[in-house]
Amino acid sequence: MPMAREEGRPVRFVFVLLFFALLLHVVLGTLYCWGNLTTYVTSYLRRLYPRVSYDDTLWAYLLTPLAQAVAMPTIGAYVTSHSGPRSAAYAGGLLCGLCMLACSYAVRYSLAAFVLVFGGMWGTSIGLAFSTPIVAGVTYLPERKGLVAGVVAAAYGLGPFVMNFVITAYVNPHGCKPACPGPAGDFPGFRCPGWVPVSGDDALLLACTDKFFPPESSVVLSVPSLLQLLAGLYTAVACVSSFFIVPRTQPLAPSCFAKAEGPPRKRVASGTEQDEDPTPQAARIEGLLRNMGTDEVMRGSLGWLVWTAFMLCGCVGIFLLAQYESFAQFGDGVSNPVESSRLNSYMSIGNAFGRVLHGALCDRFGFSKVLVASSFAASLLHVTFAFAGGSVVLFYTWCVLISFFYGGVFAIFPTAALHLYGDQSFTGNFGFVFSGFALGALLVGVANSLVTDMLGLKGATVALGSVTFCGFLVACVIHSRVEKLQAKASFHVLPKLLAADSQG
Repeated sequence: MPMAREEGRPVRFVFVLLFFALLLHVVLGTLYCWGNLTTYVTSYLRRLYPRVSYDDTLWAYLLTPLAQAVAMPTIGAYVTSHSGPRSAAYAGGLLCGLCMLACSYAVRYSLAAFVLVFGGMWGTSIGLAFSTPIVAGVTYLPERKGLVAGVVAAAYGLGPFVMNFVITAYVNPHGCKPACPGPAGDFPGFRCPGWVPVSGDDALLLACTDKFFPPESSVVLSVPSLLQLLAGLYTAVACVSSFFIVPRTQPLAPSCFAKAEGPPRKRVASGTEQDEDPTPQAARIEGLLRNMGTDEVMRGSLGWLVWTAFMLCGCVGIFLLAQYESFAQFGDGVSNPVESSRLNSYMSIGNAFGRVLHGALCDRFGFSKVLVASSFAASLLHVTFAFAGGSVVLFYTWCVLISFFYGGVFAIFPTAALHLYGDQSFTGNFGFVFSGFALGALLVGVANSLVTDMLGLKGATVALGSVTFCGFLVACVIHSRVEKLQAKASFHVLPKLLAADSQG
């Protein structure tokens, strides 16, 4: 049953909503702790599978956006439109805690079970809760859709800033470094309090590609209890935060696939509706295409262009940010776990700042112009990423900058969906657009080993960076289409403005 309309909530309540939205997205954004968490989880799984590698466990990370892309336009849109953003946020938050709890048991028995549980449940929880603060927030600040989307999404990138230190402090308080496994399964290079080193020649083992913690070390044995700790923490924070995800009004369509009927409408202070009176540039686009159902968006070529741009611009970033420690091992790197946590936190700050700034720029200049500039800069960083590994300063700089533009992607495309298609079917529309990103991440995961074997590490980063450049080319096409829509909207709006002026 659709929700009853809530009236009279003051605009200043948006600050309360955004504060708790930040906390909710901090929980959802701990997905980006994977670069740190995988060293412990993969080492634990080597108790069952001695030859398991980071490439194997990476599928848990890559499966997450795929599950999100399926859940957001279906389950997420249905719950949000029928029960409200608060209910969808509650459901997503509870599922986050259940995911970590289930992973604490799955990791003990099966790699496949862990991959499916982590990727499937965590992706579904994001699909339920990700868009809820945006859906609620834009009802308070309808002229600042980009800023609302950027601020809300910023916390998604801030998750690792806090949680990486929590993870490392709990499971690896002494900052022990992973080591190369020996031929007999021992770890002669591993040094850690409470661990008795095995005699051997360390020099023979320093050239390995991947380093792990010994399966029987105290670091690895703490992994299940770490996941249980995270389960309780995530559940508590998410449930408290979800209580405040309440929109000022209820502008949601009965269904995520519902079609917009009649001319665009807007709500006024009295609670009634009247014909849209287009004013700023972004509102003209919204006045032309707003409140389109997901099925209508999928029938239009512009929707598929945005879908393609999201796929090309985002998929390389998710791969590089998940594998940055592997790249670091080929240079001076960040092999110390404490140093790794610090870098991951710097990256999360860059990610968060990129989301806020890109969202604000979208409100100021329009999302299409920001998309063109951002995708071009990101393509240059992706192409040159592997060449920055020989210097700690350059490596840090490239990682933070890539995180900055990668975070911007998650402010640009929600803003694009809002500006082009309105907020009534936002969860379903953005879910459709997001599915392009999910498919791209899956394809990159499949092609990763093949491309790396054929071209080497540096060649692979150049090849993957060219994918982002293709995203820049698609962004140019989108910008051209948007410019034409703006011109067309201005042509139809001008007579209405003149008539209104003459009547005044």
